[in-house]
Amino acid sequence: MTLNFSIGSIVKDIRSREGKKSLSDSAMILLGDCIETIETRVKVGGFETMDNGTVNLTFDYFEELKPDVSINEFETRAILFAKEWCKTTGAHEKAAK
Repeated sequence: MTLNFSIGSIVKDIRSREGKKSLSDSAMILLGDCIETIETRVKVGGFETMDNGTVNLTFDYFEELKPDVSINEFETRAILFAKEWCKTTGAHEKAAK
């Protein structure tokens, strides 16, 4: 079996350019240089468990909002990021068989 990747809701936010902290994380962003971001949560499922339970790995993915980039392109990069992370760390080897 293989891991499965799904995208959650896509939202816009404002983050500090320097620390990439979300506006909801710190009101101090208002004092600095800010960027608009597009964000989602990528859920990775299909991991093997000892007790037939459910194990999911979740990534919060964001990038600077660019008006010329489509939602599909953003989603593709978000999933690619999660897939590459799983491959690099060996997490893909833990897929249920």
